[in-house]
Amino acid sequence: MDKMTKKIVGAFAAIIAVAGVILAVFFIVGRQDDGSKRSTLETLANKDLDNAYPGTPTELVKLYWRYNQFMYSKKLSDKEMETLMRQLRKLYDDELLAQDENSEENMLKNLKKDKENRGNETIVSTIVQKYESVKVETSKGESYATVYVAVNVKKSGKTSKFFESMRCRTDQNKKWKILGWKTATQQEAIKAGIE
Repeated sequence: MDKMTKKIVGAFAAIIAVAGVILAVFFIVGRQDDGSKRSTLETLANKDLDNAYPGTPTELVKLYWRYNQFMYSKKLSDKEMETLMRQLRKLYDDELLAQDENSEENMLKNLKKDKENRGNETIVSTIVQKYESVKVETSKGESYATVYVAVNVKKSGKTSKFFESMRCRTDQNKKWKILGWKTATQQEAIKAGIE
């Protein structure tokens, strides 16, 4: 082989090697993303809420939004959605769960419908009010707290934010449970220390 042929063969071999490395990187990154999804799904699905339950209303709200962020941001099978919904329901107050419209079947149906209506909207992040600024009130042996949260969402490349206030109360075991929620104003959230 002459020098020119050796250079061409060497350049061709280098191009093939670089292409192989690029393909390998894409393959590995793609597998890691799926592994990350699988790992997070397994972590949330298998979280031992009997022994590792959130100790404060703010930790409860953070966990609630962690479940929601994952459920709204990932494509999940019906079985995966059901598993996560069962876990999420463990965070709800019995009074909330006792309402007819909040049966497990209805909540799952409503979640799927809401997710479908939101299309490609994903929850990017949440900012939960700090525990130190949450006012806890006690009445008839039960403690109540309202926790404010800012939710950052992304849809079609555009980001927006909405605010909610989450009403929590302690159950008979002194565990904080979500009693309900409603839309909050930005001014309410700012007053609670969230911007």
